[in-house]
Amino acid sequence: MSSLETQTLIVAAVGFILTAIGFIPLYADWLSRRKVSFSLLRFHTVTDNDDYWGIRIVHPTKAIEKCSVTYDGRKLNFMDSKLRYEKFIGAMSGDNLVLSRGAQKDDAKVVVWDGNKIILKKKFIELPTVDE
Repeated sequence: MSSLETQTLIVAAVGFILTAIGFIPLYADWLSRRKVSFSLLRFHTVTDNDDYWGIRIVHPTKAIEKCSVTYDGRKLNFMDSKLRYEKFIGAMSGDNLVLSRGAQKDDAKVVVWDGNKIILKKKFIELPTVDE
């Protein structure tokens, strides 16, 4: 192998390595944009007839196609009039879920799902409390 061929091979290898290194930040950015982020809050409501805790999903950066939430392994109902455990939540919107009366435990695990994929896990006590 002549010295010119060796130099050409070294330059090509270095160029390939530098290109690969340059793609690492782009790949990391792409991965971070794929992940949905949102606020998960808890609220307590007291009315004349009722007293309950709820969980609020607020402002997801992307739509959550099949959103469902489990509380200590049990699926929670969304707060609308229909009895449903799974719902589409659009980007930058939100929804509320209701806990059964007396089911509130501070150490309970809250898990948010998008279909079969877990997108967030937290303990109920770790959720910020907001006014309804």
